[in-house]
Amino acid sequence: MEARLLNTVAIVDIDPSQAEEWFELVKGAYGASNDDWDAFSERLRAAAGSAFGTAAEEFLRYAADHDKIELISSLVADVRELSSAATGDGVLWDAVVQQFGKEWAGWDGSEAGWAEFRDWTYTAANAQDPEMYAAAYDALHPLDERPLAERISTLAGLGFTINVKPTAPARPSGSQGDAVAQQFCKEWAGWDGSETGWAEFRDWTYTAANTQSPEMYAAAYEKLNPLNGLAPAERIAKLAELGLAVDVPVPADPAAESAALAEVIEEAMAEALKEVPGSEVLTAEEVAEIRAAIAEEIAYEAAL
Repeated sequence: MEARLLNTVAIVDIDPSQAEEWFELVKGAYGASNDDWDAFSERLRAAAGSAFGTAAEEFLRYAADHDKIELISSLVADVRELSSAATGDGVLWDAVVQQFGKEWAGWDGSEAGWAEFRDWTYTAANAQDPEMYAAAYDALHPLDERPLAERISTLAGLGFTINVKPTAPARPSGSQGDAVAQQFCKEWAGWDGSETGWAEFRDWTYTAANTQSPEMYAAAYEKLNPLNGLAPAERIAKLAELGLAVDVPVPADPAAESAALAEVIEEAMAEALKEVPGSEVLTAEEVAEIRAAIAEEIAYEAAL
């Protein structure tokens, strides 16, 4: 699951036991929305009610900033894929959940604890039936490489008793932030400064960092997420401060440019009128014609 999809899991503050119900609401609202963002938002809010009202607003706020309905489509597809893989043999998997799922209430959410509970489940399932072991392996093994927050939500959604909540990655150390700049800075030289390009390079950085470690992803998210709402010129300056190789000129301030141009035109106008006999009796229309000619000449010279 890519970084932006993982965030849809981490930002929603719900009890792990409600994860399956929550994702069913999301899938149901998406299925009835006909790929329309407004329709999806309306249906999710209506379905969420008071039980999931806060979760729905957090979820929609994040999705609105990250491709809207395209994000929801990717999330639903990913959840379906996980569910399908985990329930390839429904009867055997149900037996795994019923017999061993409650024992996972003792998992503390750590990597070491994951290995302990996973291997215990394999051993206990195999003692019952090799086919039950195969069902457990098919469901749990693909999660080994997934971030812990995703494993927590997925297992809760599959019926395991999970008492820890998925959380966003811990606040990174300075060294992790430096590592983001060192490993990915050169790639940003290809950014053209556009809003579309910003989203593409930002999300690529999230995904690439997450493949290194959740901590590095957290460092990238902490540095880049606050820049989403900035004006292009300020964003470019901030990225350069962070050490990313941004090869885009900082956009000029249109107001400042306009004021400077007006000043140049007025100075040239004053000089030109000195050379025009009887300039003091020129009509307003004649003065306007001279000013327009001067502006056109200055624009032509600037374009050379």
